[in-house]
Amino acid sequence: MRTLFSVFILFVVSIFTVELQASSGGITGSTIFQSGCGTCHGSANSNTNVSIKGNNRVKPSGVLDLTAVVANSSETGAGINITFLNQNNQVTPGLAVKSGQGLRAGGNQLTHNGPKQMTSGKATFDFTLNAPSTPGTYKIVVSGNAINFNGTSGGDEWNKSEDFTITVVDGDVPELTIENVNLDCGDVEAGMSRNAVFQGVLQNKSAKALTISGFEKESINNTNVNEFEIGPAFFPLSIPPGESVSLDIQFTPTANTLREIRLRILSEDAVGNIPPIRVFGNDPTTSVNSGSLKNLSLLPIINGNEVYFDVKDLNIHTNVEFQIIDLNGNILYSKTVLPNYRNERTVWNAEQSGTFIAIVRSENNIVTSSKFQIVK
Repeated sequence: MRTLFSVFILFVVSIFTVELQASSGGITGSTIFQSGCGTCHGSANSNTNVSIKGNNRVKPSGVLDLTAVVANSSETGAGINITFLNQNNQVTPGLAVKSGQGLRAGGNQLTHNGPKQMTSGKATFDFTLNAPSTPGTYKIVVSGNAINFNGTSGGDEWNKSEDFTITVVDGDVPELTIENVNLDCGDVEAGMSRNAVFQGVLQNKSAKALTISGFEKESINNTNVNEFEIGPAFFPLSIPPGESVSLDIQFTPTANTLREIRLRILSEDAVGNIPPIRVFGNDPTTSVNSGSLKNLSLLPIINGNEVYFDVKDLNIHTNVEFQIIDLNGNILYSKTVLPNYRNERTVWNAEQSGTFIAIVRSENNIVTSSKFQIVK
């Protein structure tokens, strides 16, 4: 009798141990989107912010790449549950894991394999949504737990995201194409500033106009997002069918190291994936002609309709292209400056007033640029 009782106690302890291990490796269940992490971790805590990044409009049976973020300034790790709900608020298939993100699938939900270490106060989990074939409105709910790695639930702080609405859209809808997802602003000394114009980055290749509602900047490697000022600065911005928009970026680094951010384009009517853009600069390993073009001054001398730019200070050893463009990215003037003609003064005859941008390019990379105005 005593032996049977001992075996029973051992069996109960074994079950309890397995349950603890399953919790540290994530939990799925049809109702967890309602209770969140509260079953094991008490009430939700506003110190933790849980959100979803990415476009929320997709064609039937289309694919969206999304990112869930668990942020907390004091905790060091995070766990997560991601649930996709149909129009009746029922858990529905569609979520899929991405390699290397520390996620696993179970019960039509996604959860972590093990706690994920936070970086700069946040943990990110990339995943994929395979949209339903039926048009309509769906939603994704995320529960995230910020933890302290003390081996217990004590001190953990969890919260839920706001519902992330997914709209499956049928018919002729606008699509946004990102022409270049890596924008190099060049090599700039800390405390100095450079304006770089990247032509035709946002393209509307569809038959309907689409609207850009704004930008969202995210820090990479503790870069201050304010080191990159992004233009156009007016929103909403409409892109007509078949046309494009250039990005005007003013880069003012605070350190002589690689500075980089992730730029997300926000649109309320574009469908499908809108990939984030990596904006970076001041990396000596990727700068163009590093050290040879730092003395270039693009401040113009304006005499009536004639705009002069002195290039005599250009200590170059290769050809560069000198251009003037308008704020829509249209090239108004272009001239190749050769190393042996660097004492020339280049002249542009302006035919209209307005704001323009002068650019020097080397092998299709923007080296430096500046804005100027013509007033008549």
